[in-house]
Amino acid sequence: MADNFTRITEHLYKFCDTCNVYLIKDGDRGIIIDAGSGKVLDYLNQIGVSRIDWVVHTHHHRDQCWGDHKLIEKGAGIAVPEYERYLFEEVEEFWDHKRIYDNYNDRNTFFSIGRNIPVKAALQDYETFTWRNYKLEILPAKGHTMGSIALIAEIDGKKIAFTGDLIYEGGKLYQLHAMEYAYGDMMGLVFTHQSISKLALKRPNLCLPSHGPIIEKPDLCIKQLKHRVRRLVRLTCPEKEECLNEHLYPISNHLLWGGALTCSNFYVIKSDSGKALFIDYGHAFGEHMHVGSDREDQEVMRFVAHHLEELFTEHKIKKIDAVIPSHVHDDHTCGIPYLQKHLGVECWTIKQMASILENPARWSSTPCCYHEPIRIDRRFSDGEEFTWEEYKFRIYHVPGQTEFHSVI
Repeated sequence: MADNFTRITEHLYKFCDTCNVYLIKDGDRGIIIDAGSGKVLDYLNQIGVSRIDWVVHTHHHRDQCWGDHKLIEKGAGIAVPEYERYLFEEVEEFWDHKRIYDNYNDRNTFFSIGRNIPVKAALQDYETFTWRNYKLEILPAKGHTMGSIALIAEIDGKKIAFTGDLIYEGGKLYQLHAMEYAYGDMMGLVFTHQSISKLALKRPNLCLPSHGPIIEKPDLCIKQLKHRVRRLVRLTCPEKEECLNEHLYPISNHLLWGGALTCSNFYVIKSDSGKALFIDYGHAFGEHMHVGSDREDQEVMRFVAHHLEELFTEHKIKKIDAVIPSHVHDDHTCGIPYLQKHLGVECWTIKQMASILENPARWSSTPCCYHEPIRIDRRFSDGEEFTWEEYKFRIYHVPGQTEFHSVI
């Protein structure tokens, strides 16, 4: 142990500041996970580091980032979660527009920094941040904040999870009040449960939180927290307990339904060959929409993948071929970019819907457009018949709820 650092593995260190600052070392260079006050710069010589190349942030709170300007002056780049970028580089605008009175948004964006921080890289969900020989997988960790991420990396033969303030040693939450997004709703509990469930699938050897001791038994800690979160949900928002159970419901041997609490119904058609066709793919549950009092003016909707593990393991699906959106609204389409980027899924749609999905920025005056463009791989004419696997379909342009709507 150096005077101010705790050595976790050969190339990984912990520095205690206003938050835990973790340093990955390669030769005389390093990157840090969160920055605290920036005091770490004064002690780098203790571990033979001459320069920090990057500050990689798990979330936007000022205890994590108020030293960023010191690190920028020393040549470090700042990498931040994509859905909290505006709370770094446009935070002064955020404060200029922050509602003061009659405010029912209880999210802890009030703990944002006061001065803009230049951002060099955005950390996109499910992508990888690479520095030298280290690859940090970016996992959504919504809960403590809306845009929080966890970072998963192999370091010195161990799978390490940098978890921000998602989880605290002993199976605890770091802050209970952070779970209240809109007045009295405690939906952060449900988001936290979803995030730690996905984290558990990664099976990390260690979890390194932003506050408190290192979590040396992640499986046990996650299990304890899931149990306590469920009890809190029963106490504070019992009608949402079913949201804690991702489950596909069989309508028939070849047709699955996402369940009543998914944000908008989505369906999975199974073929005898083990392939799947999706009809819509929106949020796991409606609170991911953030279209009420808990929305910040500068943010856009964030999608978190759901139900896929069960689809591949329990229902033995080998491949998702395509998704057909019933209409253009974001609550039905927000998961499609994820399917395309990470699973190679095609999107098929009727011609009348294609241009809105491909170029949402051009249609921003149209209600309920999702911000990410969706590649259209197959376009159907009104009334066209098509075949997929052993099934025949016919698709129609049926305006109603929106002009850009179809029936399959």
